[in-house]
Amino acid sequence: MKLLLLVFLLGIFMLEASGDLKIEPGKQLPQQVTVQIDEGGLPHDIMIHYLLFTPREYKADGRPWPLLVFLHGLGECGNNELERVKVHG
Repeated sequence: MKLLLLVFLLGIFMLEASGDLKIEPGKQLPQQVTVQIDEGGLPHDIMIHYLLFTPREYKADGRPWPLLVFLHGLGECGNNELERVKVHG
């Protein structure tokens, strides 16, 4: 689990560096990142869906902001997991 979180965060940083993130300050937007994981010697790609919120005052070239990561539980899993996460996240 910790490794998956680390891979996810690294994927987001790489997206930010490449400019592929959709950012609208003051809004929460759905995002996705594809990461490769290795389970038992069998590497494969998985797509991770997440929501990204940036404060209204956010500017990409402005001051740094803290990163808050909300890890949902099993109750928020499913086919439409982003809608379920919005309830608590």
